[in-house]
Amino acid sequence: MRHSAWIIALLVSALSACQSAPPPPYAVLELSGQPCETSPDRTTAIDLTPEKAKAFFLEVYDVTADTPCLETQDTKGKYLLFALPDEAPNHVISIGGMKQVHRILAASVSILDANGETVRTFPKTAYIHTGGMYGVQFRPRAGESFILIETDAEKVGDKQEMNETKLLSHSNTYFTATYSATYNTYSGADTKASRTFSYEGKVGVRVQALSGKIGQPE
Repeated sequence: MRHSAWIIALLVSALSACQSAPPPPYAVLELSGQPCETSPDRTTAIDLTPEKAKAFFLEVYDVTADTPCLETQDTKGKYLLFALPDEAPNHVISIGGMKQVHRILAASVSILDANGETVRTFPKTAYIHTGGMYGVQFRPRAGESFILIETDAEKVGDKQEMNETKLLSHSNTYFTATYSATYNTYSGADTKASRTFSYEGKVGVRVQALSGKIGQPE
């Protein structure tokens, strides 16, 4: 009886967790109505030099309705600005939209100098799938100071469909007359993913020092 009661309690707890989890968000196809800036605010740049010395990190940032908007003569969209680490050429950086269940941020990446002027952009062919993101991978050059990531209105609404292989974990419980134990088994599954490019979503930034630690010289 005690085993039966324990199993029932476990199932009730799992069902409650499923009911409380919010559904995966869908693509946002229109900009929120706040006024847009005409140039990125360099004082708000997110510093890519970590507080504790490390050779590698991956951080994820949300782009929401409250994220600042940038409007130039060519584009209008949400944006985030990142400050390159010290000794920038001693790093490889990957940045782009993180893959979510139904959507992916429509990311456009450019590199700015210390004055906020664009010094490098990336062609469409430079955008690749790397890990859980779709974006660009590059090595900073001398004279480059910031990474600007904007939402690309031309991409928003487009769909990206692809086959993906996922590793699935299965939790199993083994019972005897005197005890129980839980163990995991794994299997692979091929699925077809369909994501819509969105004004809102998540930005992934992966920074790796080529030698030493991030922000330190080679």
